[in-house]
Amino acid sequence: MNRTKREACSAVPLGVSDPGMLPNQAPIERLTVGDQVVQRIIALVKSGNLRAGDKLPSEVELATAFSISRPSVREGLKMLRVLGVTETRQGGRYYITDLSTSRLIEPIQYIVFLQDYDVGAHLEARIAVDLALTRLACERATDADVHKVQSLASAGHQFTHDAVGFRLLDVEFHQTLNEAARSPMLARLSRSLYELGFEFRRIATEMPGVIEKSVADHDLIARAVAARKPELAEKAFRRHLENVRKTTVDAQTVVENRRRQRSERQADEPVDPVLTATDKASRKTKKR
Repeated sequence: MNRTKREACSAVPLGVSDPGMLPNQAPIERLTVGDQVVQRIIALVKSGNLRAGDKLPSEVELATAFSISRPSVREGLKMLRVLGVTETRQGGRYYITDLSTSRLIEPIQYIVFLQDYDVGAHLEARIAVDLALTRLACERATDADVHKVQSLASAGHQFTHDAVGFRLLDVEFHQTLNEAARSPMLARLSRSLYELGFEFRRIATEMPGVIEKSVADHDLIARAVAARKPELAEKAFRRHLENVRKTTVDAQTVVENRRRQRSERQADEPVDPVLTATDKASRKTKKR
């Protein structure tokens, strides 16, 4: 019976670099072993047995401690790396990262690339996070924060015909508003959500009238924050996100039309019989 078939069996933890780091670990049950490695390591971080910067035991030592195979350990460590919990350094050993908010939230951005982009779900999340930040900004922003938010909103009028310049300013406007809320975790979430689906926002800002709408929305948001009126600020931001939703849907339609036209052009291209015969001959040669 090989190691992978014995992963549910018990074993005594041996050879760990710090015995207190892995206290009397019970054998991992047979389910998704890599996932359970992730759960075990995260539990050790939560309990304080592992802290930012700690070096993990080697793959062999972890396999012994958890009574699983080295490939399963390796799978779990790779998953932890994707999650921002671990990192590799010189020599190939794994370490606990600084566990900063930005590092741990960053994987959210990759979710969009693993499944179809859903603008409705995306904007629903932004409403939950960004409206909370806007309310907090009304309550916590300093006079300097308010002045900067107003200045950026006003500067937007100079970029109504400059899509690239406006996109840069838009990033600064939203980041300044988030920082004024004095809520780092929500601000990180907001930034990650802001960056999702940016391909469509880039296209949207090049469509007629879109930048003007965003500039007008920024003006309303800035005025409400300056007046310290959370309800008005939330209302203005909700209107802004609704406009973002509509223009993002329009941008998605543009992208889909471009893809369809490209596919139709490729389908209509005449087939060169000489090239086709050459391709077939080449394939036969490769098979031999």
